[in-house]
Amino acid sequence: MRYFASLLTCLLMTGCVDLDANKACSPPRASWETDHSGPFAHELIVVNEIALVASGQTYWNHEVHELKDIATYLQQSRTFIPQPTVLFVTEMGVSCEKLESVRNTIEENYDCGKTGDCDEGIPGRESIPLRMLN
Repeated sequence: MRYFASLLTCLLMTGCVDLDANKACSPPRASWETDHSGPFAHELIVVNEIALVASGQTYWNHEVHELKDIATYLQQSRTFIPQPTVLFVTEMGVSCEKLESVRNTIEENYDCGKTGDCDEGIPGRESIPLRMLN
């Protein structure tokens, strides 16, 4: 037991163990929807899904894309009628810094606070990725 305590202390002091790895990131933005159980939870809507995985890769409608490209797609989507909902989905273990970077990109390029068309989490409704409508 004494050996284990010494080993653990050594690992912590040398930085081999990341104590911040188990910290939670900040919650979704207040102006973004997170409750997907309302009266329209099962309506058919157009959704552009942005996903962030633990490796740091970002996805636009299930395809890998750079964040700068996603920013362009978001700007283009603002002109569509009907305007699609943006759904941001994250995998456990993502970097909080990368999470905030993607949230900021979405907010800056889609103006979620004004449109109210941004969600974060897992939807409780059927969605149609935009590419399927082309």
